[in-house]
Amino acid sequence: MAKFSPTVQDLENLDKRITEIKKRVYKGSLDPKGAYDALQPIIEGKFPLVSDPFGNYTGMLLSLDQQFALLREYNEKYWGGKITEEQFAAVNTDSDHTQRVEDLEILYVEFGSPKETFENWIAVIKGENPRFWRGGSLNDGYDIRLFNRNVQKYSPGIHRIHINLVVDWNPENGNSVDASRSRVKGTKENLAHGEVFAAYALHTELLQATDGTNLPYFDAPGYEVKPSGVSEWRDAPFGSWDAGKGEAGVYSYRAGRRTQHYAAPVVWES
Repeated sequence: MAKFSPTVQDLENLDKRITEIKKRVYKGSLDPKGAYDALQPIIEGKFPLVSDPFGNYTGMLLSLDQQFALLREYNEKYWGGKITEEQFAAVNTDSDHTQRVEDLEILYVEFGSPKETFENWIAVIKGENPRFWRGGSLNDGYDIRLFNRNVQKYSPGIHRIHINLVVDWNPENGNSVDASRSRVKGTKENLAHGEVFAAYALHTELLQATDGTNLPYFDAPGYEVKPSGVSEWRDAPFGSWDAGKGEAGVYSYRAGRRTQHYAAPVVWES
């Protein structure tokens, strides 16, 4: 005798999740062995209780409709109307995705060049937080470009993407941008660049919840920075929140710098 009576909706929901797992494995953002090792206990009817370490932040994550409204606001306040009505009209915000820190669907705007895109999203972070600090390495004379592999490139406009904000966070042994770049070499996994600044520009409350202990600060491993007064492309940009000062910070350090408090986000298309 059957123990359960699944509905058609139950089966459709299960199929969607299986399809999402297969999609992520195909795109290289999910380890295939890890996926089927995790599924095997379910096949055997074993359901271990697993706590969600980032569940406390779920209420801070916005729907695509909410993000769309913010893009219209930001377009007027910070971007001088650079996003056209045609670009807004092309956006589809229909989604049944469950937002999580490890799989956050966002509306990302690409403005045309790495520096223009970076500066436009930084303008939002500066404007939406009570205080803002920008490191000297990103002052006049700096330059920024995409890393030469494992990055997603976009045409100018609004794009629906997914981002994992806690990848490669290692509170015990630390991690570096160089280590993340080495890890994804030869895979289909894409390192975040402007997308991570977009994610936190759209989620100010989440940015202000980062503490490097319970929720990591963030770097952008898909960017390379040539700091002011330096001839080498040696740095990567970072972002953080200083609760004591009530201040958002954006700066850059050498890509080989190892820290226990930062994640190296990755992205994939919806």
